[in-house]
Amino acid sequence: GWAGLLSPAAILVCGAALAGSVPYDGPVQLFDGVLRADALTVWMLLVVGAVAALAVAAGPAHLAGERAAGRAVDRTARRYHLLVHAFLAAMCLAVLAGNLGVLWVAIEATTVVTAFLV
Repeated sequence: GWAGLLSPAAILVCGAALAGSVPYDGPVQLFDGVLRADALTVWMLLVVGAVAALAVAAGPAHLAGERAAGRAVDRTARRYHLLVHAFLAAMCLAVLAGNLGVLWVAIEATTVVTAFLV
C-alpha cells in the first residue's frame, strides 16, 4: 500500500524539476505544443502532488478499516490503487495540456475515473 506514494513523489519531483527549468519569459513546450509548462503549471503540479501524497498516504489505513468491517476485499484495494494512479495521471495531463483537445480528453478521463472511484 505504501508503494503507492511513488506516484505522488514523482509528481512532486517533476514539479520541482520544472520549477528550475521554466523560464520567466514563456512556457516550455513539448511535442509541437501538445504539452506545455509555465509557472502556473509548476504550481499546479506541486499542489496536485502534495494533495495526492496526503490522500494516498491515508489510503492503506482507510482500506484496512473497510476490510475489517467486511465492506471490502483485497481485489477492492487493487482496483482502488489502480484508479487513483489513473486519476493522478489524467490530472497531470490536464495540467500539462497545451492543446484544447488534449485538455478535453484529460478532463473527461478524470471524470470517468472518478465515477469508478466513487
